[in-house]
Amino acid sequence: MGFTIHDVSFIKCEKESETSSIFQVSLQGRMCIMKVYHAFEKRSWYPTHREVDPFLCEYKAYTRLKERGLCEQGTIPDFYGVIEKIDPNQCRPHLNGFLEDELLPCAILLEYVPNMHEIHLTTYTEDRAATLLQILREIHKAWVYHGDPYPRNMMVQPETGRVLWIDFDRAQTFPTGPITDRQHGWMEDDTLMTVDLLDRLGQDVKTGKLERAYPYYYYGAP
Repeated sequence: MGFTIHDVSFIKCEKESETSSIFQVSLQGRMCIMKVYHAFEKRSWYPTHREVDPFLCEYKAYTRLKERGLCEQGTIPDFYGVIEKIDPNQCRPHLNGFLEDELLPCAILLEYVPNMHEIHLTTYTEDRAATLLQILREIHKAWVYHGDPYPRNMMVQPETGRVLWIDFDRAQTFPTGPITDRQHGWMEDDTLMTVDLLDRLGQDVKTGKLERAYPYYYYGAP
């Protein structure tokens, strides 16, 4: 999984945020997604009981989940590797937004899954809801807390029926031994929010109107 930025050809920018930019790229001739993160130096006042660097959150989570077979199962995008300490000057104009950063950005390389749609009125089925919940249980069995269980991260590929979770930049990857009560609580919150969302959405599907699940799409949570 040792790649450099010279292995990548930019195709287009899919999304930009304060923490990262997501690009569709060609990686040695293979279409994939490259997520580039703004690097930052950790300060003494940052919390020590959890990882706060989005790149490390996502990198550690995908590494663990790939080891546990979730990439092979297709329940999360396949993880190809990382590129560290990218010089944005070598990637202009694509990485112009990183030129003034104090530290060089890093990136992860992921499977490109075409035509993904978030779970919604038109993509919801009871089977898909059950699959999303089962995938989350498998994520937790790998001692990974997702930390962002909202519809935007629960995806369906309609033509294949594939169901998957994405976006682990808030995830916490725990040591593979006993974990703390706090960490157990985080995973319980993951599950409770997911169950609540899918239950509300299932009720909304019956009426054909997004009402009960509406807060999860537009306000964060009820």
